[in-house]
Amino acid sequence: MKQRRRGIAILFIASMLMVILPVAGLAIDAGMLFVIQERLSAAVDAAATAAGRAQGPEAAHDAARRFFEANFPPGYLGTTPARDLRIENKQGRIEVTAAVQAPIYLLRLIRAEGPTLTSQSASAGSPSEVRGL
Repeated sequence: MKQRRRGIAILFIASMLMVILPVAGLAIDAGMLFVIQERLSAAVDAAATAAGRAQGPEAAHDAARRFFEANFPPGYLGTTPARDLRIENKQGRIEVTAAVQAPIYLLRLIRAEGPTLTSQSASAGSPSEVRGL
């Protein structure tokens, strides 16, 4: 009877690893995506605030780009260095939108591709309104 049971532990562990590893990979990758999204949102908010405080469209564009890059450095946590950063003046408000291609680590084993994370923010209004806060 003992010889028939020999090796069952190896089969059990192997079958459990097929479930545990993808779940662990999903948890790690989801956590990394959450961290990247939060940092991206903070950088876009900082860029919109800086652009709202600047005088003139050129100064607003430069300030937004500087603040964004200071808060979200190129290649942050493996994101693609080529980021899509748009700074637009719409009806007296500056809107900042950014998109990055986020990496995935463990789910790459199932040939999944990293998602594109985006964030958008707008200034409160004209520079005088932002300074009055």
